[in-house]
Amino acid sequence: MTQLRTHIDNANSALEEDDTQAAMGHIVLALEEIEMILGGNVTWTANATDTETAAAMGNATAMTDDTEMNSTARESDDTETQMMP
Repeated sequence: MTQLRTHIDNANSALEEDDTQAAMGHIVLALEEIEMILGGNVTWTANATDTETAAAMGNATAMTDDTEMNSTARESDDTETQMMP
């Protein structure tokens, strides 16, 4: 549970510094921690309505090297990016 809190704190710090890409990376790590706490596969979707955030979300998924939570990003027709395991 402490790692989850750390990931959330790191995401908040990154957002305070306007580092969207780093914040998304920490959010992905927090989601992985939540999945482990729940003890199973968790389906989650994140949507971005602007291209800068969408690009950061796509890069954030590459920061995870966990085969259990192998997230992929794909762009939809309206430039929203959806990340799904």
